[in-house]
Amino acid sequence: MASDFATTRWSVILDAANAPGKAASQALTVLCETYWYPVYLFVCRNSFERDQAMDLTQEFFCRVLERPENYRPDPSKGRFRWFLLGCVRHFLANQADQARTLKRGHGRTFLSLDPNEADRRLGIQVADHRDPERFFERAWAVVLLDRVFATLEKEYVASGKGEAFSALRGVLLPAGSNRSAAEIAQDLGVSEGAVRVMTHRLRKNFGKILRAEIGDTVSGAAEIEDEISELFRALRD
Repeated sequence: MASDFATTRWSVILDAANAPGKAASQALTVLCETYWYPVYLFVCRNSFERDQAMDLTQEFFCRVLERPENYRPDPSKGRFRWFLLGCVRHFLANQADQARTLKRGHGRTFLSLDPNEADRRLGIQVADHRDPERFFERAWAVVLLDRVFATLEKEYVASGKGEAFSALRGVLLPAGSNRSAAEIAQDLGVSEGAVRVMTHRLRKNFGKILRAEIGDTVSGAAEIEDEISELFRALRD
């Protein structure tokens, strides 16, 4: 959820690099546990076997957690997504020789990572030949939308509208919902007009949370709409 981050993704790493402490370390750990999916898939698609990719993903984030000062970002130079991808590319380039000889179980384990969960969540097929960066972008989009949906659901449940959210959430998905307003109205025991009003409000709240979530990963408000377009493009590819 967005509340897991007291500040932006940029400042989490900056705080950990500039003033290491328990709070900064915990925030950085949450960040790493959130964004390991796109990193893992990027490594996988760079010709590493699944187990090797998992070891390398662990190693990459171990280094970030141990020495955040070596991963000090400059928010003025781009988006957090680009920064993370650049760090992973640099890591793989430096590890190319020894990485390919890693054996499962020989790496360090700081985070609880499950590649099966990643495959299920992202619907990845082994035979898929899209380039690594496109895998990274799709995984990034899925993770970000998961966070938005979780935040939105939490808000609706807290206000006693959890049933309405469950019935309507399909309208927020890129592919849309196959259920008609009449069907949803019947399930909720309200009029079709009420369903249309609830749908409008849900989409408005979704957009607000989405922009806030993306705003934490870009260097300025001017980039938010462009990042949203790229997010949905990645989901369609």
